[in-house]
Amino acid sequence: MKKIFFRYIAGTFWAPFGFGLAVFCLLLLFGSLFDSLNFFIRSGAGAGVFLRYVFFQTPYFMVKIAPIATLLAVLFSISGMMTRGEWKAGLAGGWRPFDMIKPLLACSLLAGAGGPRPLSPLHPSLRGEDARPRGLATAGEEERGFLLRR
Repeated sequence: MKKIFFRYIAGTFWAPFGFGLAVFCLLLLFGSLFDSLNFFIRSGAGAGVFLRYVFFQTPYFMVKIAPIATLLAVLFSISGMMTRGEWKAGLAGGWRPFDMIKPLLACSLLAGAGGPRPLSPLHPSLRGEDARPRGLATAGEEERGFLLRR
């Protein structure tokens, strides 16, 4: 009985977590892209550089947004259980409140531990290379009036 209950409550966590992570990550990514779009256009960087920039920014934003998405998922799960009467039914069935929250805590720990670490060895800065996309200038180089060319 405990396994079924644990899987059921854990199942209510992952959908809001994935949705929150995707939506908030996309919002941050679009904001970052519009911020740096001027640099891409000025430097004449191609679509490949732009796509690499998006590819390397995504894990950074996922790590930043994971705690917010976790909080959102826990709140949605608990409020859903209360709305559907499952919280009262669990208490009436002899479950302690902490036992009903344990699956959400386990999912939260799993979501916090499972960040985008498989992508990190691909990042150029970890291989000793320059992490800036080629053809982009730093703030100081732009003020001096020239762009970095490689």
